[in-house]
Amino acid sequence: MNDEGIPIMLDKERHLKLTKEGMGKFYDITGESLLECFNFSEMNEHEIIASVWSCLIWEDEKLSLEDVGFLLDVNRLAEFTTKLQAAMIIFSPGKKT
Repeated sequence: MNDEGIPIMLDKERHLKLTKEGMGKFYDITGESLLECFNFSEMNEHEIIASVWSCLIWEDEKLSLEDVGFLLDVNRLAEFTTKLQAAMIIFSPGKKT
């Protein structure tokens, strides 16, 4: 397992990683469980930004939701969702390495 997260190129290389703190922050701003609502076809733009943000803040606590909103290029949404799904699978609670 890659403990350093899934690399994703935004303004610089960043790394997506599912953490308990990130899941809690996602819940705080959306009122939803990140693991239970993780279906991009049903998520609104705020939830997509929040999900990416919640998987990036372990590496950069100063990164804001607004920052992530500006960094996510809608033309690369498929790439972002694929990498985010990989992070969800790799770092899901109970995942054996």
